[in-house]
Amino acid sequence: MQGHEETPEHINEKILKGKQVNLLDLKIKLGLIVIHDYIQSALDRGIPIDIILIDLLKAFDRISLRKLIHCLEVFGIKGQLKNWLSAYLNDRKIAVKVEDTLSTWTDATSGVPQGSVLGPVLFIMYIDICINVTSQTNFGLFADDTKLLGEASASSQIQSEFDALTEKLEVWQLSPNVAKCSVVHLGRQNPKYSYKIKGIDLTKSTCEKDLGVILSLDLKPEKHIGLVVRKASNTL
Repeated sequence: MQGHEETPEHINEKILKGKQVNLLDLKIKLGLIVIHDYIQSALDRGIPIDIILIDLLKAFDRISLRKLIHCLEVFGIKGQLKNWLSAYLNDRKIAVKVEDTLSTWTDATSGVPQGSVLGPVLFIMYIDICINVTSQTNFGLFADDTKLLGEASASSQIQSEFDALTEKLEVWQLSPNVAKCSVVHLGRQNPKYSYKIKGIDLTKSTCEKDLGVILSLDLKPEKHIGLVVRKASNTL
């Protein structure tokens, strides 16, 4: 069927665009290279960098199905294909079981089916529209892991864009997980501005995992290599 055969290319060209790291083409490595090249280049010129790492709270479970159907239309998915996807998403039931007690079944009005092939793709479509911001700050997105980064001297601008992003997420029924959001200050002369989310200071971290790779203040790979070696040793 022609429409079905053209869908992957359509997704690549129109859905996974801009600063969204492409899951289908496995461009995780490219996303890491671009981000780390920007950071290293700035530090080599003596420019300190701030990175806000944003983790979304139960992102895959909180997606509004009604808004997701709207996203399909925005990306030009109409007709029979839209009807198929709508049928796939709607008329699902959920219940909660605690030991031997099962709650009443109710309609599922949010969340994409997890453990499926379509689930991650539908999530990317949703988040792409949700976080479709015009940003003066460097912006990286991989599924539900988002980051804002820029020169530390522009901390007020980074904070302003972080606030705007948080507000937009909540409009789309998503919100940052305050406990897991953090900031990494890089550079010797970094003033270490205290970024806030909903009036709460973000945790200042010296080591974070970015797309599976450990990001440390010195940008050296020793900590990541050590982690990989320990994991490999544990499997032996």
